[in-house]
Amino acid sequence: MRLRECLAMAVLLALASSGCSRLTFIKPSPKMVSATGTPRSDYQISDSTATKQRMRLEDRLAFAAQRLRSGDATTAEREARAVLKSNPASSEAHALLAVIQDQRGDAAQAGVHYKRAAELSPAQGSALNNYGAWLC
Repeated sequence: MRLRECLAMAVLLALASSGCSRLTFIKPSPKMVSATGTPRSDYQISDSTATKQRMRLEDRLAFAAQRLRSGDATTAEREARAVLKSNPASSEAHALLAVIQDQRGDAAQAGVHYKRAAELSPAQGSALNNYGAWLC
């Protein structure tokens, strides 16, 4: 390149890069800020009643599984049955009850729960595997 072309290129690069170096700050209007100085949101997000119910049941099942892991099968069974009372189609509750019954040596009841869990969740590999293993 010739000297003139090099200088023109340097000037263009300097101009282009200087346009990106200025920061812009936006000051929120008083309507957008609450009395405490935090930004105010026009949106309110809340869970539906069905979502809250589902989450409560999931929490109860998680608690039941934790109680079973710590050796408290009685509490685990009580919690799993409470979940089934609220949601009879809970394959997870049936699977947990099957494990509890299996640990207690009640193979017949364990089989009932393994089978029901597999029926409720035919696409869930673990439910099918558990039932298949119980059948052997």
